[in-house]
Amino acid sequence: MLWERGQGALKTEEYDLAEEMFERLIQDYPDSEYNESARSALRKLNEDLADGED
Repeated sequence: MLWERGQGALKTEEYDLAEEMFERLIQDYPDSEYNESARSALRKLNEDLADGED
């Protein structure tokens, strides 16, 4: 499952993989019960990564 793979990637700090999994979930499964959670996780990931660039 893409959601679980994305969460696992976050835990191992594989941020590119996490982003890819969440984006695929959002695009390929728009009616998934995990869609909003994936959107939220992706927003947080992007915010965290942007904060780290300072």
